[in-house]
Amino acid sequence: MRDSVISDFFLCVGAQKAGTTWLARMLANHPEIFFTPVKEIHYFDHLAGITQHLSKRKRRSRRRKHYQRLLTQWHRFATLSAQGAWYARYMG
Repeated sequence: MRDSVISDFFLCVGAQKAGTTWLARMLANHPEIFFTPVKEIHYFDHLAGITQHLSKRKRRSRRRKHYQRLLTQWHRFATLSAQGAWYARYMG
């Protein structure tokens, strides 16, 4: 009789458009591979979870810096002309 304990465990972490859905579909065809009903748990989607251990003041400070960086990036993007090497200037 086979043990009910998982002897081999594999977790795939990937970015969007990195091929994880394709990989999951290919592996799902294997008879000895089990997938949970939920494929994407979005564990890293929330900024708050990363700083839970910090004081309230530190969390606010980190959040403020995070949103300031987002605002700066958005401003750089929004003020660029769509002509020429705008993408290179934006990313540079």
